Amino acid sequence: MNQLRCQTLVVGFRRITKLWCLFAMILGLLSVGPRCAIAAGAKTSPVITIAEYKVLVSTLRDKVRSLRVQYTTDLTGDAAVVKAGRLKGVVTQDNVVFAFSGKKRFAAVQSVGSFDTGAKYNVERITAFDGNECRRRENKALDIQATKSPESERNAYTNSLGWPIADEEIALCKSAPAKSPFLPFFLDDSTWEVLPEPQLVSEVSCVVLSKLDHSHKLYLDPSRHFTLIRSEQLAPTRGVRKWIFEFGDLKEDLPGLFLPRSLRTTHELIDVTSEAYIGEMQINMKVHELSINNIPDEQFVLLPMSGETVFDGVLGSNYKFYPGNSQPLGRGGRQMTPKMLEKWSAGVTLLFGVSVFALTILLGWAALKILRQRSAKS
Repeated sequence: MNQLRCQTLVVGFRRITKLWCLFAMILGLLSVGPRCAIAAGAKTSPVITIAEYKVLVSTLRDKVRSLRVQYTTDLTGDAAVVKAGRLKGVVTQDNVVFAFSGKKRFAAVQSVGSFDTGAKYNVERITAFDGNECRRRENKALDIQATKSPESERNAYTNSLGWPIADEEIALCKSAPAKSPFLPFFLDDSTWEVLPEPQLVSEVSCVVLSKLDHSHKLYLDPSRHFTLIRSEQLAPTRGVRKWIFEFGDLKEDLPGLFLPRSLRTTHELIDVTSEAYIGEMQINMKVHELSINNIPDEQFVLLPMSGETVFDGVLGSNYKFYPGNSQPLGRGGRQMTPKMLEKWSAGVTLLFGVSVFALTILLGWAALKILRQRSAKS
């Protein structure tokens, strides 16, 4: 009898042990289930709401007090795009240094492009706003004005990230956030949602934010603090069927803030009239240097160079700059732009030529008169 009771107890203990192990396995699967599902591309994704993502983007950007980035861009298109003339009248290469610190701005641009005729051109321009004055150097002349120029703020890097920097961009985000092209403001549009299924982008399982009609999608990497690694937009502008932005070589510049060192933008082009597909145009951006929160004030200072023409709208004078000895060019505080200077120089040259011609005729007439008077006396 005792032996039977012992056997019963052993069998019962074994059954309880098996049930406990099975229960533990179920708990374990429940606890790691979402991660395994994400890795396998299943229908479970990390939870983040539209509202939470908007707060996340704003919070991370608020940590950036100053930034300096140096990048190059190269625009190319396939044979059909070139044949259609879609690479004419655009900038094909850029070498840019852009920086901001509070209200201060700096932009140095070297561009290569072509006119609608296909003729090439080069542009070099430096613009700096120190918080009080805006200075622009172009065509070997320095223009000084009190108001900030948009040229000191516009740049492809922050624009591609959907990061409003320029005054006009910020104003648009405040007045009509849902209609702006900037993050996180356009998410105020109520037609945005978080898709229930993650999607793979370069083997990364992404949370996808999408408009209800799927015309605009954002792919977020949850392993990198929900950093945007790809975006797609249908029919963003006339003559374009689709935009695709791909952000690569991400680095964590601040805790939770990952910024890309490479960016590829693909434009799927269509005929403006027939809307027939033409081909792809790509803009490849490479970041060569990026610094955050340690930008010195000297970055935003642009001083005249010796012998440089200065159009000083703040002081109301125009002059050739030489250290300790400047030569005025204009009167009455009139600010002269480079184009005005060209016209002014042409006018001076014409006036000088006319004056010389008139003087020559006058001297000839005087000489002829003297000769006639001598002939009459003789």
